[in-house]
Amino acid sequence: MRTLGLLFTLVVSSWANASQTQSACDDAADKQDFPAILNTCHEMAVAGDAHAYYLMGYATLAAKTDFLSFSEGKSKFVKRYSTEQLIALGDAKDLLKNAAEQGHIAANGLLGSVMLNTMLAEAQRQPVNINEMTAQAYRYIKIAADAGNESSMMQLADASVIYDFDQPNKVTRVREEFLPYLHAVVADPELNTPHWQALLRDYEAYASQLLAMQKDVSSAPVGDVLQQAEILRSSDEPAKVQQGIMLLQQLSDKGVGDATYQIAAALSKNAGKDKALAMMEKAAIQSNNKAMLWLGDYHGCNNAPKIALEWYQKAKKAGNKDADFGINEIKQYGNVADCS
Repeated sequence: MRTLGLLFTLVVSSWANASQTQSACDDAADKQDFPAILNTCHEMAVAGDAHAYYLMGYATLAAKTDFLSFSEGKSKFVKRYSTEQLIALGDAKDLLKNAAEQGHIAANGLLGSVMLNTMLAEAQRQPVNINEMTAQAYRYIKIAADAGNESSMMQLADASVIYDFDQPNKVTRVREEFLPYLHAVVADPELNTPHWQALLRDYEAYASQLLAMQKDVSSAPVGDVLQQAEILRSSDEPAKVQQGIMLLQQLSDKGVGDATYQIAAALSKNAGKDKALAMMEKAAIQSNNKAMLWLGDYHGCNNAPKIALEWYQKAKKAGNKDADFGINEIKQYGNVADCS
């Protein structure tokens, strides 16, 4: 009986200690006493409590970095952090990841946001794959958004429309996978603001312009069409790649040498230089000096130095400074020296 009594006492004592620990952790969280959270919630986190991990991750950001307090009007993505803050950001991400992997919704959203906004700063410490980290960050944010986390929904809505870096009011492309979140935010009376309405209007205007552009490239400035063609051709979706090629073909048919050159360059890369020759000649006739330079290299490397020199000279006259290398090689060696 004394053994059972001692065991009961130990169980009650352990339960009481755990209850006190949780109470202290909760109290620190209610008061937003971040140093206290780091002290009192640690034991619960080590025991596997997802919310304790989340609280410690949040507290680490608040107490040891300025990530949470950094001005909303400035981009945290390009902010530089001290070595100490970078270490703290890494610790915070580890803590949040522990919570996120246990299904903690807010932890998913905050972890994704920290990853997304500090990846360039993280590159100060170690090599990072920007594309891979961006995709992973958005996966975390999407988990939170799909579970109804409003801040994550708004973050994805904000990321759905992408503006030109030099022209902040000009939409260059959209992330279609995030457009449902923009529509959801606009449709929610509690979340909707003029900002989201403007974002949706900008998207609709962009989509309308792109549709008109695909029907007739003359509906937009040549530079805008070339920009959209490049964006579409860089897509992972074959249909969009084809749309980009069609835009270039329409421009090429209208005599735009830059478009013809891009088609020829892709043909050279994918099918070989011989297959691209006719298209490069067309681009050169359309005054594209890059095509002229390419033709100089092509003929020089196919034992036609006289023709190569003519193309190099045309390229130089058209403003291509790299043509001097080919001209000098032919004058010095009788032909192009480097055909690697």
